Amino acid sequence: ITYTYTSAQGCVNAATQLIAVQPLVDVSAGSDITICAGNAVVITASNALLYSWSPSTSLSSITGASVTALPLTQTTYFVTGTDAFGCTSTDEVVISLLPLPEANIQYPAAVVCKSGFLTPAITGTTGGVFSADAGLLIDINTGIIDLSNSTPGSYTITYAFSDGTCSGSADRKSTRLNS
Repeated sequence: ITYTYTSAQGCVNAATQLIAVQPLVDVSAGSDITICAGNAVVITASNALLYSWSPSTSLSSITGASVTALPLTQTTYFVTGTDAFGCTSTDEVVISLLPLPEANIQYPAAVVCKSGFLTPAITGTTGGVFSADAGLLIDINTGIIDLSNSTPGSYTITYAFSDGTCSGSADRKSTRLNS
């Protein structure tokens, strides 16, 4: 910018000031994300020098290009990026949550004798896999326990399942097999 002026005596003078206009930083928070409830996800911003995230709830840090989010509900996170000239811009990323599948397993008795078979009742998500502590002979697909060929003791039985996207597990604690 040049400013030219004429004094009262007719002298002409000019003052020049150079002004540099920098482009606006175009910070990006990335694409919106959908995760299973209870899972953490890394969100990454780009195109700036410094980053500040908000809200701070459920974030591993409020600064840095990459932060880990563990939201309890659908959350919109905002990132403000600053470039080398101090120019800033803000972008957002929405993290949506898918509900976890649910299931329960129940055996007819918590204490059983070493004879026959024990079949569970499954409510909720089916098609999962059963597992148990060593010594308990259990069919991994049906959860049926072969009591005659199992070792007496206390066992925890786990049923792991998935709805095709999210997974979960259900435990049956302390099934006791007597001699």
